[in-house]
Amino acid sequence: MAVRTITEWKNTDKEIYEKILNKHRDINTDYDGWFDGVFDTFVDDMKKIGFYIEDDEISFSGFWSQGDGASFTGYIEVLEYLKSTKQLTKYSALVRAIRDGKIEDSVSISRTNSNYCHENTTYVDDIEYYEDLTPLQEEQLSELEEELEEVRLEKSSELYKKLNDDYDYLSSDEVVAETLQCNEYEFDEDGDIV
Repeated sequence: MAVRTITEWKNTDKEIYEKILNKHRDINTDYDGWFDGVFDTFVDDMKKIGFYIEDDEISFSGFWSQGDGASFTGYIEVLEYLKSTKQLTKYSALVRAIRDGKIEDSVSISRTNSNYCHENTTYVDDIEYYEDLTPLQEEQLSELEEELEEVRLEKSSELYKKLNDDYDYLSSDEVVAETLQCNEYEFDEDGDIV
């Protein structure tokens, strides 16, 4: 029985080479943590706009079934969000109320009771307020809550796309072959590591 590296099989028998790739397609993704880099970048990027998420508050499933997706929980610092998106003036009545302690500056992102983890399984809670609001403050509060929910949905979709793209990259022919070669594995004609 012949035993060769993946590069040697590629140069001598394309059929066995393809068999090896397909048999070991998940070598870079068959462990929890292949997605850590995507999570870390996502968490850092979200902090820049006032969304605070911990890695263990991110859930996803993928990538081929109905119900697959990504979501997260955490909280949003409202004034940080408005400042980072340059909307302090647009929501000036609301900003004054937050600074005066009439409206909470933080709002939670919560998870529904669901077996799934796509973007529709979390939601931005209502922002709490402690005194009656003026009609303008009520209008701005309602508008901001809708905006925060839209941002949450958009960012969940972006996260899922990044995870999917990273998974596709890590399971591509080129990267799988590179991993197998770097680890100096040798394969028999059935594509098994020997």
